[in-house]
Amino acid sequence: MIQLLVLLFCLFSFTAYAQEEISDDSLLEESSAPAASAEVAPKATPAVSAAKPSFTSEDERAAAVPVKKRKMQKKIRMTKKPRARRSAGKSFFWYGSLGYDLGGDIKFSKVQVESTVVPGFTTSSTFKTGGAIEIAGGFLSMRKNSWGYGANVGYQLNRKIKSVTIEGTTGGGGSSISTILLQGNGIYRTNNLFFPFGLNFNLPSYTKASGEPGTTKVKGDIGLQAGVGYLPAPSGLFYQGGITMIGIQAQSDIATETYTYKTAYLMAIGAKVGYLF
Repeated sequence: MIQLLVLLFCLFSFTAYAQEEISDDSLLEESSAPAASAEVAPKATPAVSAAKPSFTSEDERAAAVPVKKRKMQKKIRMTKKPRARRSAGKSFFWYGSLGYDLGGDIKFSKVQVESTVVPGFTTSSTFKTGGAIEIAGGFLSMRKNSWGYGANVGYQLNRKIKSVTIEGTTGGGGSSISTILLQGNGIYRTNNLFFPFGLNFNLPSYTKASGEPGTTKVKGDIGLQAGVGYLPAPSGLFYQGGITMIGIQAQSDIATETYTYKTAYLMAIGAKVGYLF
């Protein structure tokens, strides 16, 4: 009886052990199957588009450029020297000046004489004048090695009339002429030299000497001027010399005669010193 119970116990233990082995093998097969399938299955390759990528912003374009290329471009930009700007310098100036001219002769080649006593006739006359001080102010616009322009207003103090010759007779002077001179110039400038030339118009005033008979009126006309100037520095002092042709007309009433002086020119050679602001 005891032997039968021992035999049944051993049989039961063997059966339980066999079932346990079977269940472990099935679990091992199930766990190894997915791993095998994962190794066998080929990896999916992403589809490559044949079209070139499009970028919508500068950042995307910069990101698409290789890092080395971006660094090279940055290096080139850093080593590129900036272009030097050309300095034109100052070209417009206000100025004031003080000058003196030597004066000269005003030769009236045509003087119309009308008289209540004798028939009218034509003659000539010469006014011999002295020098005059001139104060002027204006502006200049001129670049180096280029054309420019300028204008000024000048006042010429009393210019003495030393003598008057008419119909071959010379009389005493003592009268004087002062004038406001308006000038406009074209200018060509090199480095330190400039060459003004242009037109002028004057507004003269006549002061007769004491004891001079009758009355005399003068008026201005269009004239010319040309000269050369020197600039030691880009601004500051300048020096200028030249010749000015001042156009003048006159009319004198003496007793029964009237003298009408047609336009003549005073050829005044002078020099001045000025300051550019």
